[in-house]
Amino acid sequence: MGPAWQVALTGVERNALQQVQGENQFNNPPADGRQFVMGTFSVSYVGEESGTPWIDLSMRFNGSEGNTFGSGQDDYCGVIQSSLDDTGEMFPGAEAEGNVCVSVPAEQVEGGLFMVEESMTFDPTRVFFNLG
Repeated sequence: MGPAWQVALTGVERNALQQVQGENQFNNPPADGRQFVMGTFSVSYVGEESGTPWIDLSMRFNGSEGNTFGSGQDDYCGVIQSSLDDTGEMFPGAEAEGNVCVSVPAEQVEGGLFMVEESMTFDPTRVFFNLG
């Protein structure tokens, strides 16, 4: 990843409906024709000051047909277990692990990739992770 973060995808659940609905009874199922894809990410802050993953990193899903998901209204999974968004400010050497979930059209899951890039930078670096 860029100068401030090291990021690794450590696990993937291609159809995380059971995990999402088990976390919160008020979570809605995915829209018709979609499924929840959950990735577990390990992040390390290697910058000089401090950073916050949910502010500094943009994590989306690049479907097998080239469409990107993760910022649209239908892309939201709801409340998820161990969300990376719940990770607070991190200082040099700090490590954390958390989940990122995206609702993706089912036909674009296989062959799709998680995409991570630094936010709020003029020179974003994109890194793509295979689902494994």
